[in-house]
Amino acid sequence: MIDFVSTRETTDPQTAACARLLATVIAHAISDASTPPSRDEKKQGRNLDSDAIAAIDFLFGEDSVFPLYADLIGASAESIRHALINVRQPPALNTRVTFREEDQRILLARVRWHRISGLLQ
Repeated sequence: MIDFVSTRETTDPQTAACARLLATVIAHAISDASTPPSRDEKKQGRNLDSDAIAAIDFLFGEDSVFPLYADLIGASAESIRHALINVRQPPALNTRVTFREEDQRILLARVRWHRISGLLQ
């Protein structure tokens, strides 16, 4: 995940370190939210993985600190959310993609299960 604060030449070292930490927290949440569902989760059509549930709450919950974290790294929470759940164009041949289409499908399923269970609006 790129944070736009620590890459600025005028950013002091402490702010840059905090921005890198927050970007890592966001990237970890995205990874947790897109963890492949277990056989039981697929069978029941709901999230059972507590880390995935917490990550979805963090990324998409109304009372989450995620928008603040995104703002502090110079990004928009809505832009990140949009990029996570909307179908993307295939990547260019020379780019390195770490959030694959398969990850996106998993995340979409988990968000849908979360909404069905009434945990997200």
